[in-house]
Amino acid sequence: MKTNLVWLAVVCHMITVSLSATVQARTETIFPAIPLVSELYESEVEMWSSPWNSGWGASYELGLNGASGNATNFNMSTALKMTRTLNSRITNLDLNYAQASNDSVVIRDFALFRLRNEYLLGDSRWSIFTEGTLEYDRFQAFDFRLTTASGLGYRFIDNETTTLKTRTGLGTSREFGGPSDEWKPELALGLDFKHKLTNHQGLYVTNDLYPNWTDFSDFRMITDAGWQLLIDEATRTSLKVGVINRHDSTPQGQKANDLNYSVLLMWNTK
Repeated sequence: MKTNLVWLAVVCHMITVSLSATVQARTETIFPAIPLVSELYESEVEMWSSPWNSGWGASYELGLNGASGNATNFNMSTALKMTRTLNSRITNLDLNYAQASNDSVVIRDFALFRLRNEYLLGDSRWSIFTEGTLEYDRFQAFDFRLTTASGLGYRFIDNETTTLKTRTGLGTSREFGGPSDEWKPELALGLDFKHKLTNHQGLYVTNDLYPNWTDFSDFRMITDAGWQLLIDEATRTSLKVGVINRHDSTPQGQKANDLNYSVLLMWNTK
């Protein structure tokens, strides 16, 4: 009886080891054999196996102006942009904030946070993206708005001088604390354009359009554009003129367009 139990334990152990080896082998061989799944699998492996601080680049922007005396006003615009570039993934993180006051009364106060992951599919011009956007504006009818989306991207031009990419996907958004506090299904249509004019200056435009699935007349659009001029190579300091325009076709009693323009100094890490 004891002998039979010993043999049963040995057989069970061998089966367990065999199953574990099979699962590991299938994970290592089947995933890379499936198109698209293998690319995402390799992207995750690369991200988690790379040092946490590898591939990152960042820039910080700051612009200030004000006056005191018969009139007192203060304006501030600031931004933090971070990019992580790996062989199989590009991560972009942007945070923009602006505030303005007149005679100690706040007349502008908004923040825009954007996070996007772009999964590169080998040598293909196609990619997969996931993104999230969080908007805050004291003078809007809502407390904050959350947007998430995912889909496919395509690189029409991608060289050292010019980059032109488009994005098409599906998503949803919700305006928390507002009259329409519910999730809305949306399309996500995006365009990214960068062009290097000279070794010291360049242009960029990012445009994101979010039409409602059920009613295309209900849409939002965020446009971020700017011009940059390198003024000091040693400190990587640049002058930047930037514009962020946010349009909402259903502003809930507010103005449909919010335009924020600024002149800032920008410092790059690389």
